[in-house]
Amino acid sequence: MAGMDWFRWHHGSVTDPKFQLIAKKTNSNAAEVIAVWAVFLEAASQSEERGRLGKVDFEAIDCLLGLDEGQTDRIHAAMTERGLLECGLISRWEKRQPKREREDNTSTERSRNSRARKSAMEACNTEAQIASAEAASSAEASPSDASNTDATPCNATQHQNQHGSTSTNQETPREEKSREEEIRETKEGSATRKRSAPPPARPDDVTEQVWADWMALRKAKRAPVSETVLSGARSEATKAFLSLDRFLAIWCTRGSQGLQADWLRPEECGRPVASQQRPVAAEPAWRTEQRLRMQQAAPGVAARPMTQPQQPDFIDVEAHDAHAARLA
Repeated sequence: MAGMDWFRWHHGSVTDPKFQLIAKKTNSNAAEVIAVWAVFLEAASQSEERGRLGKVDFEAIDCLLGLDEGQTDRIHAAMTERGLLECGLISRWEKRQPKREREDNTSTERSRNSRARKSAMEACNTEAQIASAEAASSAEASPSDASNTDATPCNATQHQNQHGSTSTNQETPREEKSREEEIRETKEGSATRKRSAPPPARPDDVTEQVWADWMALRKAKRAPVSETVLSGARSEATKAFLSLDRFLAIWCTRGSQGLQADWLRPEECGRPVASQQRPVAAEPAWRTEQRLRMQQAAPGVAARPMTQPQQPDFIDVEAHDAHAARLA
C-alpha cells in the first residue's frame, strides 16, 4: 500500500451515463453498477501499486453486495469494454487520484514566497529595534528624568512608557513581590492539603476483613475516614443493638456512603442485652410485707411462680327489653 487510506470520489460519478449503459447491457440497475465500481476503486486504492485491481474475487463481491451469481463478472467485462478498466488497472488513475491537490508538483514558488515574507518580517523587526533604541537614548538624556528619581514602583511603568520604553508589560518590583507571595501561598496550600490526617487505626472489635472492605468502600465513595466518622458509626451500632463489626459488615453489604440505625430492617437489628434492658422498678413496701406474710401463712402457695391472671370467659346473650317486659 502507498501510505494512503483514502481515495477521491468525484462529483458526477453517480449520474455518469456510462454506468447506466453498463447496467442496461448487463441486466443490472445503476445502483448495482455504482456499488461494484466503488468496490473496484477501494481495492485499487489498497493495492501495493495504487490503481491496480489485481486478482478480483467476483464470487465474493456477488455475496457481499447481494448480487446474482456471475453478475460482478459481467459488470467487470462491460467496464473493460467501455474503457473504465484496462489490463487490470483503473483507467487514468493518476489523473483521477493525483498525489497533490495543486497542479504543479514543485515547491519553488512557495519557497520563494516564504523567503520574501521572512525577509520582510526581519526588516520590520530591525526598524522597530532601532526606533526603540533611539527612544531609550533620548529618554536617558532628558532632563526631566532628574526630577523623577523618587518615582514610586506604581508609576514607574507609566513613567517609562511616557518616554518610549521598549517593554509595555514590564512588572514593577511591587508586582513581582506580589507574584512571589501568591506562588508561595499556593505551594503552602497544596502542601497543607497533602499533609492530611491519616485514617484511624482498626478497632479491636472489628475484624481485618470487614475493616478492609469498609475502608475500600469509603475510598470508592471518596468519603474520608476519621475518628468522628468512626465514633458516629459506633453510636449508630449501639442504637441498633449491634456490634461495630456487624454494623460495618451490613454497611459494606449495602454499599452506601452512610448508614444509620433507623435505616436498618427489623431482621438486621440485634436484640438488647441485659445491660441494655429497662431496669425493673423496685418493689413497694406494702408488696414486700404482703409477700412475707404469705410465705409465713402458706409457704407452698408463696413458692409457686406468679402467673398472669386469666381473663374471665364471657357469654354473649341477646339483651331483653326489661321495660317492655314490665308493660306486658
